Amino acid sequence: MPVNELASPLQWFPPPASQAALVEQTLRDALTQGLPLAFPTETYYALGGNALSADLTAQVYRLKSRPPDKALPLLIHGPTMLDDLAAEISPEAQRLMERFWPGPLTLVLPARRGLPPHLAGPEGTLALRWSSSPVVEYLLAVGKVPLVGTSANLSGEPPALTAEEVIRAFPQGLAMVLAMGMANVFAKGTGQDLTPSQAFPPPSTLVSAVGPSLQLLRPGAIPWEALLAALD
Repeated sequence: MPVNELASPLQWFPPPASQAALVEQTLRDALTQGLPLAFPTETYYALGGNALSADLTAQVYRLKSRPPDKALPLLIHGPTMLDDLAAEISPEAQRLMERFWPGPLTLVLPARRGLPPHLAGPEGTLALRWSSSPVVEYLLAVGKVPLVGTSANLSGEPPALTAEEVIRAFPQGLAMVLAMGMANVFAKGTGQDLTPSQAFPPPSTLVSAVGPSLQLLRPGAIPWEALLAALD
């Protein structure tokens, strides 16, 4: 089934066993073609797709009305994709990865030279996260490419916790929404209660690992104190 012939942008995940191969091929085609998808992570629903596609990146900026000077975070499978993207990993960053990945920790790292220009931010850095969401793991396994994984909302609006909120925010423009209830049911090992009863659970903790010391850029699901304790 060609991606553009889907009857509805809402696709429930995981698919029935009888349709698993068809859905997998449909997702692979969507990633190959650089089509925008929405999918749950361990914090919120993400908007993204094939990070190697410059056209996909441009579509995400346009859909979100995101300022072009704000780089898009990437979702990766840590062991297999990290070395292809990051130029340098400090011992402190390595310890945080070992303790908190996969999970809601986004690390800003120096980008490898020679990457496509749309991948790295203006300062030659990448914001990388290994998500604990099995849906993200499934997409990474199917596409074998890093994923753009920014929050599925218009810039300045609250992030989406459910597929229905995603569709309200983006009634047009998405190829598929992979729905699996409340996004943050995948949260684990964060040191905080991330039950669906929370109205606005925290996003991933954003930390810069560029330069001689770590810097907290955005508080989030993993407390800064827990990150520092992991370094002791």
